[in-house]
Amino acid sequence: MYRTCIYCKSNSMKTFKKIAGYTLVKCNTCLLVQTAQPSFKNRNHINQVVYSDEYLGNYLKREKELKLRFRQRVSEIEKYKI
Repeated sequence: MYRTCIYCKSNSMKTFKKIAGYTLVKCNTCLLVQTAQPSFKNRNHINQVVYSDEYLGNYLKREKELKLRFRQRVSEIEKYKI
């Protein structure tokens, strides 16, 4: 698991919470909470299994629908801008 903040690059991270099989880590410098990243070896395995040709082909069939859903979710998030 990476112990570097993706935002401020600090190495000061601590486990924040475990939810549904995911570990959330919190940066002690900027306070960003993010999912813990898998090791390089695990990322390669995930990329081979999860992003297979079958997965990508299915995405391409649903591309228009998924883009619409993405835009809708971004619109929902933008309602909460400070």
